[in-house]
Amino acid sequence: MQVRDTPPKELLLAIYLPSQLDVPVVFIIDLELDPPESVAHEGILNDIPLGKLEVGEAREFALGLCFLSTGRFEISAQVRPFAVAHLETRIAHKTLTAFIGES
Repeated sequence: MQVRDTPPKELLLAIYLPSQLDVPVVFIIDLELDPPESVAHEGILNDIPLGKLEVGEAREFALGLCFLSTGRFEISAQVRPFAVAHLETRIAHKTLTAFIGES
């Protein structure tokens, strides 16, 4: 990984979340960025509220990230129901790799 005196690179992360449950549920997301020291973010990365999805509803969420250097980055997201004890084991987890280069 190289750190250079160039403008930051921005990435818009789109999260598509379909509700496959038979009751309305509030969902939250946890993000993990690796290496963390090379990515700027505003606010928290854990327990980010995505809102309530009704039965059968699907919604898309956008999250902006700003990379301060070029290189390879891992972005992991974990979405889970909030405050529903019998559903807390139903977790969706995805990881993507972003290769940020010079433009």
